[in-house]
Amino acid sequence: MDDELWNDNEDDLNDFDNIIHIHVHKIKNKNVTVIDGLKFTDLNESKQFITLIKKKFGIAGYESEIKKINENDKVFVFSGDNRNKISNILIDQYNKNEENIEIH
Repeated sequence: MDDELWNDNEDDLNDFDNIIHIHVHKIKNKNVTVIDGLKFTDLNESKQFITLIKKKFGIAGYESEIKKINENDKVFVFSGDNRNKISNILIDQYNKNEENIEIH
């Protein structure tokens, strides 16, 4: 009976479990926008996303890896406080559900 509730492959879960967190960190006197939980199918798509944001808003940005206990998690980092602008692009151009985006 307990086997029915167990899911061996968490990657098969739908996007409803994938919450995208967008928050701002202050480093010295500058702000950076950090996006956590945004996943793309391949490296090329993630590079295209970074390029789009950089060109559209004229800001610097890159993808960084954060090591957790069992896995490496990737985050996107952009200069300035661009939380609302980036969330609008995720909703409009990448068809992300607004309910799955948390702006902190």
